[in-house]
Amino acid sequence: MSKEAAGTIVSLWHYPVKSMLGEELNAADLSERGVVGDRAYALVDRADGKVGSAKNPRKWSALFDCRARFADSPPSPWHRQQARPSSRSTGRTRTASRTRIP
Repeated sequence: MSKEAAGTIVSLWHYPVKSMLGEELNAADLSERGVVGDRAYALVDRADGKVGSAKNPRKWSALFDCRARFADSPPSPWHRQQARPSSRSTGRTRTASRTRIP
């Protein structure tokens, strides 16, 4: 295995809620699935059951008006049910349910 640098990390980010703005990190725990707590939650449209995504901006344009962060440490991959994200709107407010992304 080579010990040459492959690159430089300029900043670390995670996004607790899929397609919302995230938060910059000073350090991150990694699991086999990536950064712990990244995209741990998503918004789901109660009417059609579809997961909110910035890939559908007509329907989900307000997602980028919101920023998500964990009030406590992000959940470990083995204790996901303990996580409670908090969100802060930078614009409009919408009501939505949330679910875990496997």
